[in-house]
Amino acid sequence: MWIKEFLRLLFPLNPDEMRIEEAIQLKHRHIPNALYRYRSLSEYSLDNLKNERERLSYPSEFNDPFDASIKINYALLSKELFLHRNMQKILIELQNKLGISLSDQAIREIRNSEDPFYSFSKHVARFDETLHGKEEDFARSLSEITLEQIKSIFAQFRSSFQTGYLVMCLSEVKDSILMWSHYSENHTGFCIEYNFKELGPLNPQSRMLFPINYTDDLFDATQYILQPLIRRDHSFNNLFGIYPTITKSTHWAYEKEWRIVFPLGPNASEEQRFIKLPKPKALYIGAKASAENIGRLKEIAIIKKIPLFQMMLSETSYVLVQKMLYHPNQQ
Repeated sequence: MWIKEFLRLLFPLNPDEMRIEEAIQLKHRHIPNALYRYRSLSEYSLDNLKNERERLSYPSEFNDPFDASIKINYALLSKELFLHRNMQKILIELQNKLGISLSDQAIREIRNSEDPFYSFSKHVARFDETLHGKEEDFARSLSEITLEQIKSIFAQFRSSFQTGYLVMCLSEVKDSILMWSHYSENHTGFCIEYNFKELGPLNPQSRMLFPINYTDDLFDATQYILQPLIRRDHSFNNLFGIYPTITKSTHWAYEKEWRIVFPLGPNASEEQRFIKLPKPKALYIGAKASAENIGRLKEIAIIKKIPLFQMMLSETSYVLVQKMLYHPNQQ
């Protein structure tokens, strides 16, 4: 599937292997000619439609509590942090301040251990006569405390993906009964059709447009976190934060979602939350929309010369069918 190749090109662990332009070109070839934005019908949404703009949201504001969630292997993180960043520093301090040094065999044992900090603590504890016979208990307690500290340190990091990236959601489908129910106020709202593909691959809106990767597993950020910690040049894939925002459970696959994603941080101003959008290609109003709201949306369609359709309930099956209400070429 092309999405897997796209993710491989854009989000490799090794930053030297990033192929950004190749990924953008691949994605652009697969952007559908039509993407749809479901909306409730209100003065606010109609005003945004008139001004051809939309307000971005943080994933923390969405109805999926797992949106932009990540998982971290704290045991592996603790292990690699200790081996690559902390162990040598502590060894030097022990030698300089306390005159304690570990044998080469002990160091090899520590490096080969599944829990090197526990192994290290146990070896060092042997130099403390007050711990005689309790070295293992001491080391285990210290290892557990260290692991909890790491979890605490990265707690805010885990939530940063849900509060640091602004997102606008779109779909490949305009006739989803569930989406009209969830996002367009039980079929009383409307849906906007856009063509981002015609903007070209260099346009910021199409460039920051991403397909959703549906999977049964939470995004594992462990190795991405470790890269700047273990690489000598401290480099890392500086785009990887986008990855969790475009990763969702397969439970949502029916939405066939695409997202515009901007990494503007947790304190974006209200002005920054709005983005300019291309002129809509068509408008669709829900099957249960009131006559008044149909008239309001039709006024906008006429002014902007945009086709307007109503999604109707089929009389023979569980599907929605569209009925033309206005077309600028058929007045």
